[in-house]
Amino acid sequence: TQYPEGAFVPDGRGPAPVDHYAPVGRPGTRVPHAWLDAKTSTVDLAGPGLTLLTGPDNGRWIAEADRFGLRLATVSHQDWLAEVCLPADGALLLRPDVIVAWHSACGTPLGEAVTRVLGTALFRLDGA
Repeated sequence: TQYPEGAFVPDGRGPAPVDHYAPVGRPGTRVPHAWLDAKTSTVDLAGPGLTLLTGPDNGRWIAEADRFGLRLATVSHQDWLAEVCLPADGALLLRPDVIVAWHSACGTPLGEAVTRVLGTALFRLDGA
């Protein structure tokens, strides 16, 4: 599944190929599945609400997730990180329907991305 438009922030990459499955973490596509342990996969990390999936070097994202009321999940699965083009210090915003809403490589700040995905302005908890 790939949506041409909607509740996601495009990252400038072209559309995913239609002749084979290769979403590579593109916003508007289903998050690629990978088993993280015996009971949990990347798909299981979706919802309720928006989830920020980060690489293992997630220091900058902890405060951001808290600021915008996002669930935070850290993924260290190296093959999956490579598949979604996510560096160790990168992040993906995941909708509850397992669609990628934002990729940190796009250049759009996370707060702006959350506002666009939700269709409403957010207030910042730190008063800024």
